[in-house]
Amino acid sequence: MALRHEAELELRLERVFDVGCAEIRHGELLMWFGQDRLTVGIWREIDDRWNELLARTHHPFVPLLAGEADGVIVFVWGDGLEARDGSWLKTVHGLTRRMEPFKFDEQEAE
Repeated sequence: MALRHEAELELRLERVFDVGCAEIRHGELLMWFGQDRLTVGIWREIDDRWNELLARTHHPFVPLLAGEADGVIVFVWGDGLEARDGSWLKTVHGLTRRMEPFKFDEQEAE
């Protein structure tokens, strides 16, 4: 991924942290990652970057949620929200298909 695309992804995640939501066009995200379709690897990279942002800001764990619409992915601050089977919003961590749940060290965040 080009440095400018890394910076843009970071800005969008910071916007979720600051405002509560952000959008990325589907095609834009694919271009940033050099892919033809959304892959588990893309979701894992987004999940990792979100967790790094929370750790860097010393914030307790909050799930990042994503909803896909016509050509757009909306990322949402997941504090207090629940993503259920069949709901439009999904946890990004769930989209990674990682078996282990994310382990956040709250002592690190303090």
